[in-house]
Amino acid sequence: MTYCTISQCFTKAFFSIKGIYYQVEIMGQKITWIAPYQFNQRLPFDIDYKVIGTFREFYVALLRFMNFKLYKDLGLQYPPKDIRGVSTSLQEEGAQPFLQSEQIKEYQAIAQKKL
Repeated sequence: MTYCTISQCFTKAFFSIKGIYYQVEIMGQKITWIAPYQFNQRLPFDIDYKVIGTFREFYVALLRFMNFKLYKDLGLQYPPKDIRGVSTSLQEEGAQPFLQSEQIKEYQAIAQKKL
């Protein structure tokens, strides 16, 4: 989410019964995902939660690598520091806290050439 906010690559976002849908375009690829609403639920006892935990660990590691790669392609440090602190310090210096769309397209073109 932080990467998408900084690079301003959101194309769509809307609320539904299931949760909040987000759509972004990163390096020419459209990516859509849903963030479910937070609420309490009853967990069934007939599910092997150790297997689910193993998959969760794998996907967390995969997402960390993907975020690192995306941030590096934009020339940013990962993991990001406090974004609010960066934004206020940039505003004090007169700089813009977010990248301009031309800069983002330039960085994405460079990243696609590397692939």
